Amino acid sequence: MKKSSYLSNFFSNLYSIFQKNKFMSRLKILLYYFDTILLAFIKKPVQNKSNKKKVLCVYNIALGDGILWLCAARNLRKIYPSNKFELTLVCQEGLQRIYQNENIFDIIIPLDFNKGTYNSKVRFSILKKIRKNYYDIVLDPIGCNEWTTNVLITRASVSSKKIGILDYNYDQICSDKSINKIYDQIVLINQKKISLLQIYLIFINSISNKKLHLLPQKMKFPNVKLNIKEKYFIIFPSAGLELKKWPLERYAEIAKRIYSKTKIKMLLCGTNHDKNTTDEFKKLIDIPYLDYVGKTSLEEFITIIQNSELVVSNDTGAYHIAAVAQVPVAIITGGYTYDKYVRYDFDGDDKFKKPYIIVNKRDCFNCNNKCDKLKKEDKIWPCLNEISIEDAWKVIDKMIDDNID
Repeated sequence: MKKSSYLSNFFSNLYSIFQKNKFMSRLKILLYYFDTILLAFIKKPVQNKSNKKKVLCVYNIALGDGILWLCAARNLRKIYPSNKFELTLVCQEGLQRIYQNENIFDIIIPLDFNKGTYNSKVRFSILKKIRKNYYDIVLDPIGCNEWTTNVLITRASVSSKKIGILDYNYDQICSDKSINKIYDQIVLINQKKISLLQIYLIFINSISNKKLHLLPQKMKFPNVKLNIKEKYFIIFPSAGLELKKWPLERYAEIAKRIYSKTKIKMLLCGTNHDKNTTDEFKKLIDIPYLDYVGKTSLEEFITIIQNSELVVSNDTGAYHIAAVAQVPVAIITGGYTYDKYVRYDFDGDDKFKKPYIIVNKRDCFNCNNKCDKLKKEDKIWPCLNEISIEDAWKVIDKMIDDNID
């Protein structure tokens, strides 16, 4: 295994420990104090006179969240027209490509935030780049409940005004005093059962003079030309967190039933991070399939999902790509972040084809990955593990009937 894979697995396992232990999540404040030391050695930028005001958007979250953010961010130019504002985005290195074909940002700065959590030299370099320019406005649409990277990056930036968001549906670890010290304006989320799409729309409308709407649509990559002539469906059994992986043997049975009903070939896709999971999955299946795991660029990966006949996944990344592009998609999920990351309810949703959700409702939904019922020996979330093959097939069978001729 490559060194990068070891590191990826190490931090994935470390994240699992943080999710199982509520106290551990509070230790992230140590990065705040560490940054205080680093920032003492970085000179603050001065405000330069310019014809255009500078706006910085901090968005370091993963692929699936970024796809959702685009649905709202496409409105930014209506709020900050290009003749008066220069829009800059900082994002996770590698994900800049999902924004490059959108006419939103003038400057995109990709930074390795993941490596910056454990490599002090990389972290120092990131903070220097954040402090290279003075900004008139800093936008942080992610949330300031905890000491997450977006909060720390916003804190490090220098600007006249910083706008963040606080969701009262989740535990607030950052104190009001700390939040008010970092942000000049906070958008408060008080509504129950609110999705991430709705949160982004509320944030966008809070900085707009007129009511705006979400703009879900397929992403277009002009340079991507796929040589896949036949129809295919996608099973995506991998996930960023081991706790969120529905058992592979159950996926194998679902794949067999889909092929038996549709006679459409299955396609497997993903990055090298997903390879171990898909290699195990391939040992369990006996139907024709196309293997694109580790063989595509990010743009090709997105395009493959968007061109699929249907998608079944427990990963929210693949789920959001398909849902926003209006591809029939079913997600097999527990209730850990159900309302925020699974539900697709928002203003104007009568024109939007809803995804299919496979879940067994429980009273403990929306625990925000802080499961009180999780035991040390559990390999996946209990609410996910209780979903049977028949539970999943009932929904997927209906999805096929609704969408496949």
